[in-house]
Amino acid sequence: MTKYLTLFFIITLGVAAGNLLSNYATSQYMAYQASQALNQLKQERNAAIAEQTEKQRQQQIRLESERKKTSTAHKLRKACEEWKVAHNQFRTDTSKTEMAKACKAYARYISTGY
Repeated sequence: MTKYLTLFFIITLGVAAGNLLSNYATSQYMAYQASQALNQLKQERNAAIAEQTEKQRQQQIRLESERKKTSTAHKLRKACEEWKVAHNQFRTDTSKTEMAKACKAYARYISTGY
């Protein structure tokens, strides 16, 4: 009788160990699949962000190109160029300051429209 009881406990222990090992292997596989899915999502997100960034950059380039053609841009660019000539001719603090303001206004208008 003790032989059968010992055999019963050994078989029960073997089945329990097999079940635990099977559960561990299954959980490791599921973790691996989750990791792969997460990596795929990250790649897709990064691709979408890169695409959106490129679209925004292209739109900014298009807007800047359009703004450069406006009469306001021509006036601001002319003022910048005139102050550059004045500064090169007179080399004063005032001409330097005004040149910087005029050129900054032109650059700001081209980049922002204001």
